[in-house]
Amino acid sequence: MAPRRTKRASKLKNGTARKKSKGPAKKTKSTPRKSKRVAKKKSSTKKKKHTTRKRKGHIFIIVTDRIKNAYTVEGPMLDTTKWKAAAYDEGSNISLRILNTAGSETPMTRQSVVAQAALDYPGLTMLPPGSIVHP
Repeated sequence: MAPRRTKRASKLKNGTARKKSKGPAKKTKSTPRKSKRVAKKKSSTKKKKHTTRKRKGHIFIIVTDRIKNAYTVEGPMLDTTKWKAAAYDEGSNISLRILNTAGSETPMTRQSVVAQAALDYPGLTMLPPGSIVHP
């Protein structure tokens, strides 16, 4: 009678046994996933009229120049995007302080903003509007 051969698991270098695979993995039937997207409602055929948002107050900007040691008060205005772009193009020595009058209890005028700026910037000289940065 021939000696019986026993099945041995091959050992790894660290002494742990490795399991033998039993052939290729079985393929399971995959179910199609449901889409999480919700169908959007079709927009109505009526065109909406373009409406502009009415602002409640005006905006004043205090422009300061650290090199010239000066400031100026710009405004009243409704949009500050041109001023922000001009200050960015001018350099890092220009800073803007934006004052919005929409939430204030007392109405702000140019004279009151100039008086407040004189108190806030005591060591700086005041220049006429548009002399530091102008968009």
